[in-house]
Amino acid sequence: MSLESKSASTGNDERVRTSDIGLNRKERTQPAYAPFSKRAFLIGLVLTPLIVFWAEYTEIVAQGADLIAMSLIMSVIFMLTVLMLVNGLLRRFIPRLALSQAEMMLIYTINSTSVGICGIGLMQFLVPALTGPTKYVTSTNGWNSWTYLLKSWAFPSKSVIPDYYEGHSTFFTQAHIMGWLTPICIWSTFLFVLLYCMFCIGTLLRRQWMDSERLIFPIAVVPLEITSETPTDGTVLWKNRLFWGGFALAVVLQSMAAIHYTVNAKFPYVPLKPNEPLFNIGANMTAPPWTTVNNTLIGFYPLVIGLAYLLSLDVSFSCWFFYILLKAEYVISA
Repeated sequence: MSLESKSASTGNDERVRTSDIGLNRKERTQPAYAPFSKRAFLIGLVLTPLIVFWAEYTEIVAQGADLIAMSLIMSVIFMLTVLMLVNGLLRRFIPRLALSQAEMMLIYTINSTSVGICGIGLMQFLVPALTGPTKYVTSTNGWNSWTYLLKSWAFPSKSVIPDYYEGHSTFFTQAHIMGWLTPICIWSTFLFVLLYCMFCIGTLLRRQWMDSERLIFPIAVVPLEITSETPTDGTVLWKNRLFWGGFALAVVLQSMAAIHYTVNAKFPYVPLKPNEPLFNIGANMTAPPWTTVNNTLIGFYPLVIGLAYLLSLDVSFSCWFFYILLKAEYVISA
């Protein structure tokens, strides 16, 4: 074979391999989209106010557990689990009405992205911040030096604030609705624009995060595994004995702690919270410069342990390494 024919053959082989690689890359990165489901969208819209009412009543009125404060929203995961049980019955007795995994994930996405607005850090901070300046301003605390800068149109009417703090009333009166109407419209518009911009930023970064860096999203793994009925490897989560063993361990420990803290302080429990004296490993550090780290807390949170298991090694390493590094910087700078 001549040198020219060998070169041509090699070039053709290289082009074939290059085209195959390009085709495979295109096939790997080509996302698959499920058709939009109107019924799943409606179910998500109906469940959202129910979850919000349940969570707000539990957190604010009953002073119970924080159902929204976690990154993996507890109330939404619970509702997804209930929905899975109902869907299992439908699949068995009325298969045509059963929801697909894509529909379940659409419901979960609607609930998780909307319910989080009502949690600690947003609405539960915003509303008291709108009423606090009027309620707590006095002639001696110096608040008059800056409260005049607040625009009246962004805050509720002063006439409705006493009932907001004292209770024994309801929002659904003409005076209360009119007193809150303007700030509700203004701040709702602001939050809508704010969240829309956040979603746009997420859309712009999606390709870099998912296709280039191939980041792991551990919070998304949980609902995907819960709703999966045909896993690509291993068994279905609901049929995994290790899953149920870990689930039972977390439920027992958390239930014992909940009864101890809220019902009967004499009830036996396993310490979990970082505020336990047992978990303050720096309490005995009383001599300088170690006094700067005498509030070094550890804890045993099943939720955090579960999420840490799903993290990549570099991220999980960073979590504890930089915590220790921060404490070391305190000691060095003392």
